Formats: sequence, structure tokens, C-alpha cells
Amino acid sequence: MYPPDILEIMKDCLRTIYWYKRQLRTFLEKCQVPQSIISGQRWEDPQEYKAFIADKVVNELSGSEQYILPMRELIRRITEMEDFSHLLKEDEGKRLKREAEVNVERLRQVVSKHDAKIRSEEDARKKRQRGAAERAKAASKIGQLDQLKARFYDLVATASPQRRGQLFESFLFDLFNAFDLYPRGSFALVGEQIDGAFEMGSQHYLLEAKWEQDPIGARELRYFKEQVESKLDNTLGLFISINGFTNEGIEAFQRSRPNIFIMDGEDLSAVLEGFIDLRELLQRKQRHAAQTGEVYRRFRDMAGK
Repeated sequence: MYPPDILEIMKDCLRTIYWYKRQLRTFLEKCQVPQSIISGQRWEDPQEYKAFIADKVVNELSGSEQYILPMRELIRRITEMEDFSHLLKEDEGKRLKREAEVNVERLRQVVSKHDAKIRSEEDARKKRQRGAAERAKAASKIGQLDQLKARFYDLVATASPQRRGQLFESFLFDLFNAFDLYPRGSFALVGEQIDGAFEMGSQHYLLEAKWEQDPIGARELRYFKEQVESKLDNTLGLFISINGFTNEGIEAFQRSRPNIFIMDGEDLSAVLEGFIDLRELLQRKQRHAAQTGEVYRRFRDMAGK
């Protein structure tokens, strides 16, 4: 419970902070020392000195975990004592007062060091727990990515556009969920188009995804931009096109103030291969779009920046 040095100094404190045994008994009662321990002492026996009582009380308190609370209360009250003027009334009062002050100060110092050590050990324990939790989370994330990667490449090999669209719907939901992006909405299938929404920080996003044979042009981008503009002012959009976007479409789209940014299948593969966290990729794309107005910045072009 407490190391021997603290226990011995506590005994010295109880022996010196009061001159009379009745005062010590009242103090112990105020410290919530169990009555069974207090009443078990020979208070009325003139041969039972305070030092003997202090020794037995501390030994009993420290001998069982059930007494941890009264032990802590006793230490707290002793270390908070500052006025020992009551000892000045006795013979050699100045010496008695000084002895009590020295003992209480000794207890303050050793308790302070003990508490600092306990806090340090507790911090180290929590750090180890956090590290273990982070490693477990990382291992789990790797496992999730492996499963998602396998599902994605199964999609690539799927010949039926309708079947691929159905699988792509659940794939996207699980991908965004794996990165704590809180996907919601129906992700309802319209042809091969997936509609949904997600959150990142305090920002809300609409999501549109297409898996078509040809790159997406300006018409689809403008239509999605209008959908985003019809929502609250702080809403942004993410457009995912597995087979990319036409240069003409991007150039035409960027003539107006953009409120969306875009990803392609290559970006998605970088995430699934573990080259970059999805949240970080989205943040970097959004930051680049906000700073430059360019909504189509591939991962391979921003890697290392």
C-alpha cells in the first residue's frame, strides 16, 4: 500500500503532533480511522505510550487493503496541518512544536515523491495501454484494408456492370466506415451511380461515384456541383470516378468557383494499398482545391508534398 519510509514517518507524526493521548484519539476519529482500530488501543493505560499506539494504529491500517481510504485521509490531514501552537503550552513547548513541524514536513516530502512516482507509473501504464490499443487498431485497419482491397479487385474483374454496381455500393460504404468517415444516406444505386454522404471533422460532404467505361466529362461534374450548391452553405462534394475525368471536362468545370473535389480509381488503389490514409488523402485534396482552385490532383502528383 505505502512504502516503509512513509509508514515510519507517519508514526513519528502521530507521536509528536499532539501531547495528550485523548487529543490523538480525537484526531484519529476525525480522520475516519475505523472505530474497531481506535477502540482496540489501551488509551487509559498509563504504560501505553503514544508511540506504542501510533505504531499499532499505522501497522493495522497498512496491513489491509480495506483500510486504504482511512489511510489516505489520515495522511491528507497530517500533511495539511500547519498550526502546532497547542504544543507551546507544554514544558519544552518550542522543542515539541519544532519536532512536530519537522516530522510533518518530512511526511509531506516523502508523500509528494511517492505520489509523483505513482503518477509516473500510471502515466506509463496508460501510455502502454494506448500503444497496445493503437497497434491493435492498426492491425485491425490492415486487416480491413486487405479485405477491402480483395473486394475492389474482384469488382475490377466483374464483367456485369449491374453486378459490379451492386457490389460497389456496399464496398464504398464499408470503405468510408473503415476510416471513421460516418457514411450515411442510402448510397442508392442508379445505374452504376452511388449517392450518399459522409462527415470529416465538422464538415459535411455529398458523395457521388461512377464506375463507367469512359472518363467523366463536364456535364456530370456541373450536375453534381448544382446538387451540392442546393444544400447548406458549408456542404462540399466528393466525386469518385473509377476511370477518371476528361481534361476538357475538368477545364470547363474549373472556370467557376469549385465546391467539390474529385478522386479516381488510381487514388482509391493508393488507399487500398496502404500508401495513404483515406482521411489524409481527402484532406490534402480539399486543401489543394481550396488553395489553387484545382479539383483534380492525383495522389501520385501530391505524394511527398
